[in-house]
Amino acid sequence: PLLLCCTHCISSGKQHKCLWQGGMHVCWVDKDGPGLYAFQRISEDSVALVILNTSTDVCSADIPHGVVSLPTGTMMVDRLSPSYIVEAQGKNVHVSLPGLTARVLMCDSYPRDSGSEQQYV
Repeated sequence: PLLLCCTHCISSGKQHKCLWQGGMHVCWVDKDGPGLYAFQRISEDSVALVILNTSTDVCSADIPHGVVSLPTGTMMVDRLSPSYIVEAQGKNVHVSLPGLTARVLMCDSYPRDSGSEQQYV
């Protein structure tokens, strides 16, 4: 799953600048062993929330968006499995991942808060 995620990020890099250039902000780490690890990738024109499940079990959580807040109702599509769509709720996105898989959640547009992405570029 990690290799698939990396391969997708490389092949999508031309379309989504944040996957290969820009800042990175860790949003979630399961500290009790294998589980979810999530980070947000940010560039001036796109944002992605990448979530990895390092456990062999299904894991679910309300993951914070990270540095760039998305308005409630923003739809995010998994670029690895486009049929998986989640909606931003408050400052979180509820995700569920099968064991040893990854998701690359992206939205068509995001609010640009002046300077927020510059902090992490």
